[in-house]
Amino acid sequence: MARPKNPSKKFRRDPTNSQRKINRYERDLVKLFKNYQIRIVTDLKKMNARSLEAVNLNTKGAGDYLTQAEKEEIIDPAEKIVRKQIPEAYKSGVNFATIQLGGTKDERIDEWKKIAALIEKNLVSIKKLTDETGGKIRQTIADGVINEKTLWDIMKDIYDITDIGISRIRTITRTEIMIGVNTGIKDRYKSAGVEKGEWLAAIDDSTCDECEGLDGKKFPLDSFPDCPTHPNCRCSILPVIEIPEEEV
Repeated sequence: MARPKNPSKKFRRDPTNSQRKINRYERDLVKLFKNYQIRIVTDLKKMNARSLEAVNLNTKGAGDYLTQAEKEEIIDPAEKIVRKQIPEAYKSGVNFATIQLGGTKDERIDEWKKIAALIEKNLVSIKKLTDETGGKIRQTIADGVINEKTLWDIMKDIYDITDIGISRIRTITRTEIMIGVNTGIKDRYKSAGVEKGEWLAAIDDSTCDECEGLDGKKFPLDSFPDCPTHPNCRCSILPVIEIPEEEV
C-alpha cells in the first residue's frame, strides 16, 4: 500500500491522527504533577520555621507524608488515566492499519495481552518518575533545614524539581502514545500477512534529520527499526503490499 500521491499538510503533520490523543493524555498526566506540586508547596507555606524543622524529611513521619501525597495526587489517578488512554492508542493504531489495508477489523485473540503490556510499561515509567521527583523533594527539604535555608528558598527549589518532572511527563506521554499506536499498527499488519513496512515520517518544521532520512524506506516488519525512534517522535508505518508477478 503506497502513501497518498499528494498527501495533505494535515496528513503529513499527523499521519495517524494521534495528536488529539497525545494532547489529552499529556494534559491529564501533567495536571496530576501540577496538583502534586501545588499540594507540597501549599503545605510548606502553612509551616513556620519550627514546624518545618519538625518535618525534616529524614524522619519517618515526613517521608510518610510525601509518599501519601505522591499516591493520592499522581499514582492512583494516573493508573485510571493510563488504563483508559493506552488501549485507545493501540486500537487507533489497529484502525489506521486496517484503513491502509483496505479491509475490515479482524478479531485479535491476543489484543488485550498487548494492551496490558503497554499499560504496565506506562505505569512503570510514571512510578519511576514520581519516585525520582519525590526523592529529590525529600532531599531538598532535608538539606534546606540542615543548611538553614529560608522557607521561600526551599519552595523555589521544589518548584524547580517539579517543573522538571512536568517536562519529563510531557515527553513520556507523547512517546508512549505513539508506541501504543505503532504497536497496534504492526500487529494488524502481521495478522493480515504483511511482511514489510514503509517508514512514514510526520513532516513539518520540527521533523528531525533522522526521521526525515528514514521517510519512505522499507524494512521487514520483524526487523523494523524502533518506531517511534526517539522521545517525542511522531513517525508511523505503512504496509508494503507485494503483488505476485503472475497477478501483475
